[in-house]
Amino acid sequence: MYNRRKQLFAFMLVVSVVINLFAVTNANSLALNGESSSLSNPSVQYELKTIDGQEIITEEDIIIDLGDEKLRNEKNDKKLEKVIDISKQVALQIKELKSFVINDKFEEPNSIKGEVGSGIKSSLPDIRVSDLQRAAGQPNPFIGMQDSEVEVTIVNIGTVNTGGFHIGIECDDYYLGGINVSNMAPLTGTIYTIILSEFPAGNYEIKVDGDYYNSVAESNESNNTVAQTFVWSGKPDLRADFIDTFGSYPYYTGSDVGVRFKVTNIGNAYINQNCRIEIRLEGEVIVSYTVSYFPVGAYIEDEFYVSFFNADTYELQVRADPYNYIDELNETNNNQSTNVTIHVAPQVTVSGTVIGYIKPNNSQPAQATPMSNFPVKIMHLGFLSAETLGTGYTDNNGDFSITVNHKSGGTNLYVKLEFQDSIINI
Repeated sequence: MYNRRKQLFAFMLVVSVVINLFAVTNANSLALNGESSSLSNPSVQYELKTIDGQEIITEEDIIIDLGDEKLRNEKNDKKLEKVIDISKQVALQIKELKSFVINDKFEEPNSIKGEVGSGIKSSLPDIRVSDLQRAAGQPNPFIGMQDSEVEVTIVNIGTVNTGGFHIGIECDDYYLGGINVSNMAPLTGTIYTIILSEFPAGNYEIKVDGDYYNSVAESNESNNTVAQTFVWSGKPDLRADFIDTFGSYPYYTGSDVGVRFKVTNIGNAYINQNCRIEIRLEGEVIVSYTVSYFPVGAYIEDEFYVSFFNADTYELQVRADPYNYIDELNETNNNQSTNVTIHVAPQVTVSGTVIGYIKPNNSQPAQATPMSNFPVKIMHLGFLSAETLGTGYTDNNGDFSITVNHKSGGTNLYVKLEFQDSIINI
């Protein structure tokens, strides 16, 4: 009984474990089954998982809504908000086209005839907004995402100067911008050109408020605003930008091969219906995405892992709107493909000796002792976690020899003992 306690005490006082390793890799590891670039087996065997290691069910349909991290704005590479704010999507410029004086020499615009001098009784200014219309020479309807010009007339039909005021421009009740006017003399006016940029196809109400912040006391406060609905025409255009693979190359059977793709709407109209995107392997759908709302300039980009069971060369393809449900500007740029070659995972034999340094008691030096019947694991350190490739035990002399199919071809391989990790790269 005394000897058993002493032996246990000594074993628990292990201060270090030394392992001497060597490994042999099969030299034929890069050979393909069948030496063919086409599928030797029409039934492709594979597994799918997300970047964070979650299983993806074959042909799973992933729903992408506004606010999803996968759907982003190409302008700033940020995810799109759940509610589209048109003021953040478009651009606005305002410039003076011409100024005029209302008197015998200059005929006032038709819309203000009969109103000139209406502010005389109160001796106040009166900012009048009128004639919001498509500029001369502009297409009707406007063309989506192209600069589009409208004109508006601002007149002071009162009898005194206005002082400073702000002309504000709104689209569908969103403030787009404006211009500060330092003063407008009585019976004078200015025609402004408003350049509306990057409007996708659709109908938009443009409203101009001549005294946006109500900073001028006027004889008539009801004639400061004019609104008009304009139409922009256009179509979406889904472009498959790329599909490619990533990870440790060459790729081996059983290893995680990263797949990434990108699809962008480069047209001039939003897609307001479900839009399908498919990832295909040898022509068969393995993952699909349904985008419920696809704005102009937005893109979907995603990554996942596929693990192939058989060595061969495979075609991966991304297809946007594969069944042509969406009427697009260009129907020829919906597809991209890439080939990936998978090699037979090489066999790696790892051999070594496990020596434990044990102190029988505190007064004696540590003694080198072969560790017999000691558990050993051969592991691979992957992107997400460590994976056990094979296990074994040491013999009476502390020796072990374990052969495994090494998915990454000999990189990030290590041996795990009970008390210590030893790293070996082959």
